[in-house]
Amino acid sequence: MRVGTLLPVHRSCAALTIVLIGLCTPTIPAGNTWDGGGGSNNNWTYGPNWNPATGDFQFPPINNGTADIVMPAVTGVVQTPLVDVPYSIKSLTFNSDGGNGRFVILCAEELTIGSGGVKNYDDDIQSVIGPVKLSTYQS
Repeated sequence: MRVGTLLPVHRSCAALTIVLIGLCTPTIPAGNTWDGGGGSNNNWTYGPNWNPATGDFQFPPINNGTADIVMPAVTGVVQTPLVDVPYSIKSLTFNSDGGNGRFVILCAEELTIGSGGVKNYDDDIQSVIGPVKLSTYQS
């Protein structure tokens, strides 16, 4: 037997170990609610700007057209999230959450909004400035 060659049994055990590690690794949910907690960094791709947090980790929304994004109003605050890479989401919702804040979403890159559309439940005018694409009919 040559050095570095695995017997068929060892190859099977190695493959099974890799599969079991993948099955036992917990998935960490991506955030879908903007909290702007990233300090001076307002980028969509910066995890600390999103909730829910899982332990010490926060992750931006998944960028595959399935994320339902929520922008909650914070009393008297104008928040300016920056879409810093091309992003595809299912929906964009502005909630009042008892506040009277507003959002000015700046799109340095294209924001694609899917079948969930855009909903504004806040009394304030919300703005999305930059390239936006609607991937399906909206009402």
